[in-house]
Amino acid sequence: MDTSAIVDGSGGAASVAPAGSATPVGSRPPGAAVMVERLTAAAIRAEVAELVHRCPEDLGPQDLFECGLDSIRLLSLVERWRAAGVEASFVELAERPTLDDWLTLLASRLPAVPDG
Repeated sequence: MDTSAIVDGSGGAASVAPAGSATPVGSRPPGAAVMVERLTAAAIRAEVAELVHRCPEDLGPQDLFECGLDSIRLLSLVERWRAAGVEASFVELAERPTLDDWLTLLASRLPAVPDG
């Protein structure tokens, strides 16, 4: 799986924040949503982990629906990621509900960085 475009902006993908730049899950008020200004693998992992009530490090290759993700939460992720400039449909994500698959898909959809 090549998620380097999400992590470091390589391959002509959008400029993204370093992996550690997402708001740490423990530093937000209880119930506050993770707001992502720029997509990073760490930010995506943190968003998904929060929605399934797990620590980001505990997310593995398992089906996210089996971990507690539901369609409403998936829709919220789709909308957040669209707001960050990445087009991925509910159906595309639901058909392949693993974090690794999502990171690969999202990396392929990052908008190009304008020159200059």
